[in-house]
Amino acid sequence: MAITAIVDNGKVLNTGTSSNTTGKTKEDKANPVNEDMFLQLLVAEMKYQDPMEPTSNTEWISQYATFTQVQKQSDMQQSLKQMEANNLVGKQVIMKSVNSATGETKFVSGQVDYMYVENGEIYLSINDKLFDIKELDTVVDEEYMNAITLATTFGEMIKKLPILENLTVADEKLLTAARESFESMTPYQKNMVKKEELGVLETLEKKMKELKGPTA
Repeated sequence: MAITAIVDNGKVLNTGTSSNTTGKTKEDKANPVNEDMFLQLLVAEMKYQDPMEPTSNTEWISQYATFTQVQKQSDMQQSLKQMEANNLVGKQVIMKSVNSATGETKFVSGQVDYMYVENGEIYLSINDKLFDIKELDTVVDEEYMNAITLATTFGEMIKKLPILENLTVADEKLLTAARESFESMTPYQKNMVKKEELGVLETLEKKMKELKGPTA
């Protein structure tokens, strides 16, 4: 691919892949200025410099040193971003995705399976789908996630219990299992349990005592 440049008095003013540029494209993003391109531009500056006021060797070296420093900083920043993304693997996250056409915001939660890099862009694989890391909204705390899981399990146990009118002595084991599940939680985990679900259990337990009689 040929590189064109506008040179004024030995200085490159702008560059592009053609004389007709309409803004930043996906190709522009995927092909940033690299060392080879910079050297070509440097040669162009040397070729078209004003012979009456030639640029000194010191300035050439200074330009190259500046570019090298910027390039190293860019590479380091990219490496740090990839390390941060890699540290998310195995963790529960919440991604915030905005539909550009409708403006609708959608939240997706799940575990990060792996990190993927393409053209310098970092993506996270969640639920077999790739999400731009820029859409990362929240990294879920492990303790919080465990509490939510236990509370959800407790809620499922409550749903399987019979309604008050259909409760019989034969359902005692179900009530005992639900109670043991709740009591095995830490205070923090218990706070995640819905009050109405715990209320259902307490109501059924009270009814069970009545069914079993005063000696129970």
